[in-house]
Amino acid sequence: MGANFGYTLSDGVSFQGVPGPRWETSTTESSPKTAASWGLQLSYHVNENSEVGFLFDKQSSSLDVVGTTTRPIGDMSLENYHTVISLL
Repeated sequence: MGANFGYTLSDGVSFQGVPGPRWETSTTESSPKTAASWGLQLSYHVNENSEVGFLFDKQSSSLDVVGTTTRPIGDMSLENYHTVISLL
């Protein structure tokens, strides 16, 4: 069992400009903000040569759209989880 706390660097996507009626500018990127994150790891030793585990991470962030100006869209949580099988 383990835990981690840290700061996750986030990167968005860039695309050709899309006019937005709400902002009256051309949107060229949507990007989550870099923010604090935390995670948990659980594992079980099946035998001395193998291990099965589970990883979970969560980052509390917000989504921005970028064009001629940067505007926040709203808050969001980024979550990821993985099953891990380790063999020696």
